[in-house]
Amino acid sequence: MKKILISLSVIVLSFVLGSIITIFVLNKEYDIGSINESLVYIEATSFDDISSGSGFVYKTENNKNYIITSYHILNGYDDIYVYNKGGNKYRADIASYNEASDIAVISVEDKLDLKNVKIGNSDDLKVTDEIYAVGTPIDYRYFGTITKGIVSNLDRKIVVDGREYNTIQIDPNINLGNSGGPLLDKKGRVVGLIFIKEDNIDGVGFAIPINFVMKTVEKTEDKW
Repeated sequence: MKKILISLSVIVLSFVLGSIITIFVLNKEYDIGSINESLVYIEATSFDDISSGSGFVYKTENNKNYIITSYHILNGYDDIYVYNKGGNKYRADIASYNEASDIAVISVEDKLDLKNVKIGNSDDLKVTDEIYAVGTPIDYRYFGTITKGIVSNLDRKIVVDGREYNTIQIDPNINLGNSGGPLLDKKGRVVGLIFIKEDNIDGVGFAIPINFVMKTVEKTEDKW
């Protein structure tokens, strides 16, 4: 009888411990600050001009890091360079892009010690959810700047240069250079691609939902 009770106790204890471990793993919050290991600062240059922005690594294969960013950062420029959090610089190439969606993927040799981000689900977002905007406003001196805010509106339609975009409206401070950076949920997962801010109005910014971004990227991957 004692052996039966001991066996039952062991089974129950194993079940409880297994449940606790499962709950912990499923609800584990990633360190927001660790996003800098996946973040890059981007400089696109031409003969007499320079454009800058941000990007994040979503995939690594064949000794290359693949970085999602905003196409308008690259459009019209000849040379592209990316910097990691340590200030190391390496030349990158455009792997694919969708101009109508303002989404691009650039590739760089896997020599900058970069890690892949955790991709979230933008369909799970709700108005007032806590989010974090990450990027490099102005220039490299402000690499990995993180600002905290909330989701102000979902499915906000905005028109830029005659094109309509379906976006997430957000209120963290974002500035020139933030474009192409990741929008994170409170667990550190990427739920959006930072797009633009409303001119001359603080606290009104926009991000492209990551679900749409990933669908667009997957379609363009076929052209690599």
